[in-house]
Amino acid sequence: MKRPGPNPEDIGPTVSATHAGVAAGGDIANVNTFSQINHSENAIVLPPEAFTPITDVHVLPDTTNVPGPGSFVGRARALKTLDTTFAREGGLTVQVLHGLGGVGKSTLAAHWARTRCAGNPRWWITADSETAVNTGLADLARALQPALTTLPTEVLRQRAVQWLTGHDDWLIVLDNVDRIDHIRPLLDRFTTGRILITTRRATGWHTTDTLRLDVPDENEALDLFTRILRRQSPHDIDGIAEVCAELGHLPLALEQAAAYCAETGVTPRAYLDMLARWPAQMYAAVPEGGSAERNIARVWHITLDRLTDTPLAGASSPGCGAGVFVGSRSVNQASQQSENAQFTRV
Repeated sequence: MKRPGPNPEDIGPTVSATHAGVAAGGDIANVNTFSQINHSENAIVLPPEAFTPITDVHVLPDTTNVPGPGSFVGRARALKTLDTTFAREGGLTVQVLHGLGGVGKSTLAAHWARTRCAGNPRWWITADSETAVNTGLADLARALQPALTTLPTEVLRQRAVQWLTGHDDWLIVLDNVDRIDHIRPLLDRFTTGRILITTRRATGWHTTDTLRLDVPDENEALDLFTRILRRQSPHDIDGIAEVCAELGHLPLALEQAAAYCAETGVTPRAYLDMLARWPAQMYAAVPEGGSAERNIARVWHITLDRLTDTPLAGASSPGCGAGVFVGSRSVNQASQQSENAQFTRV
């Protein structure tokens, strides 16, 4: 017996087509063929090849939107832990990577996903809100079936989940998870596959592997600072050990400071003097993240102070766009957020 279709009033926008296509409402699994265009006010026209059952869709090789990891150094132990966790066979594997904002969680996740994971697709989803998660899943559905790009986000989200449920050799990175309830329904839906989560939350991850990421050691911090400082030209490195120590070896702060020195020609010793103008005690009121948040604030204050003193400073460096280049982002972006962007290159 054929199952009745859904109530048209409950399924949202209608998908329609001529003899060259098909029409469906809401969930396009419920498809009806028409010889003429359905003149529904919200009709969406799709080609017939778009209606291959989603579980039968073959993913193209190397389907990924994982961002480049930027300046990556060290982290050998953490990488080995991720290798071991995701080498398990059968079932769903979930790894939580947690730590302070700016400590390099996103960079580590991106580096591992790009260089050490053989799964396909490897898909990066900003997960700081439920809406962002849904948008990321819808983008995956578009990558799987580009002909479906005009479908509503909710329909695409459902199709992405259906595809993932029917396959196992994939990786989803849920970056910057703020609340577990934003992703819990997704975790409960899957029984196979790999999910890597980055978050500042250290608790509440029941029955899930967790890995705390701390700041890099002194040698790794010096390596990171030096690579950025000398990326385009030779530069005086005297004083970088003191700068790294003053910034607590925090990768985000180190990247911004090194980029500032590289772009402006300021020596690390001079930068250390600048840091002294904004002692850490000035930021004692920062409620979360402790010294990490305070050091990031100090770095950005130095850059913003230079912007104030140097009109058109952003125009002095090629590719800076609307603001002075600081690491991987412009100052006007960096001053508003630390790891709340889709990806923070630290």
